[in-house]
Amino acid sequence: MVGRHKDGLHTAGLLAVLLGAFALRLYRLGVQSLWYDETVSVFLAGKALPELVAHTAGDIHPPGYYLLLHLWTGLAGSSDFAVAFPSVFFGLLLVVLAFRLGRRTYGPRVGLLAAVLVAISPYNLWYSQEVRMYTLGAALGLGLLDTVLSLLASPEGRVRVALLGLYALLGALGLWTLYYFAFLLIALNMMVLLW
Repeated sequence: MVGRHKDGLHTAGLLAVLLGAFALRLYRLGVQSLWYDETVSVFLAGKALPELVAHTAGDIHPPGYYLLLHLWTGLAGSSDFAVAFPSVFFGLLLVVLAFRLGRRTYGPRVGLLAAVLVAISPYNLWYSQEVRMYTLGAALGLGLLDTVLSLLASPEGRVRVALLGLYALLGALGLWTLYYFAFLLIALNMMVLLW
């Protein structure tokens, strides 16, 4: 009974942290005008899909984020507030993933502390309001790290096969979001080899 009570408190704590994180990310969202790179994101998202993919073939960033933004603007419009909202979502997802990794490695109190630190991090706040792919890339990276840790702890069987599939999916999505994601894949694979 005590364990369930503590789990309920940690869940309530995480929800409170998420609400606070959401409020911080919504504060003044879309008030500042977009800067050059953000306007490029919106411009590319507004292109037809074949043009978008063709343009990114010669760009320093792959098409994944722009494709997501293209789909999102089709649903929510292209106001400064609307185009920043995917970054808000992935910034909040980072809070949840930080909680999950902290809880997995050191327990629920550390998970809550990790969630609070990510929620109030000036960098995470900044990138959660920017119309760029960085919170998406970070969320995919933390998801990949969590998957690797699950793989290292999982028994053989269907769960392991599902985790390997998730690893491949997150890795591919990460590479479609940021080419630099390859460095994370290399580091995680080296970590597993050393493990």
